[in-house]
Amino acid sequence: MDGTRMELVIPLRAEFVSIARLTLSGVANRAGFDFDTIEDIKVALSEVCNRLIGDAAGLDGRRPGGGEFGAEPPDCKIEFLLSKRDLTLNFRVGAPDGPELAAFESDMEDDSALGLSLISVLMDEFDLNPEAGCVVSMRKYLENE
Repeated sequence: MDGTRMELVIPLRAEFVSIARLTLSGVANRAGFDFDTIEDIKVALSEVCNRLIGDAAGLDGRRPGGGEFGAEPPDCKIEFLLSKRDLTLNFRVGAPDGPELAAFESDMEDDSALGLSLISVLMDEFDLNPEAGCVVSMRKYLENE
C-alpha cells in the first residue's frame, strides 16, 4: 500500500461529486481509516469540489456565466496518494496554463471562510497552492500510526 497513487478526472459539475466521494470511500477504507474518519474526509472533499464547481460556473459572482471557461466547465483531476501513514488528496483544475480559478480566494468575511474552516478542522493538513497548478492539497493521517 505504501506509495500507491490513483487519479480520478471528473467534469466540474455537481452530478459528478458523488463519483469522487465513492472513489474516496474505497481508497480510504483500503487504507484502514474508520467509518467516521472516512465521512469527515468525504465532507472535506465535497466542500472543495463544491467551491471549485461554483467558481467554474461563475456562481461566486466573480465571473458571471462561467467567465473564461465558457459554457463547458473544466475537468478536475483528483489525485489520491496513499501511504502507510496517510492519505493525501490533490485537486488540479483544467490545463496547467489555463485560466486560474478563484474559488479559495477569501476575505475571510464571507461564507467561504466557514468552508475553509470546516476543511481545516476535518483534515490534518490543508494547503492552497494555485501557482503550482494544484489548487488544493489536503492530508489525513491514520490515527494508529
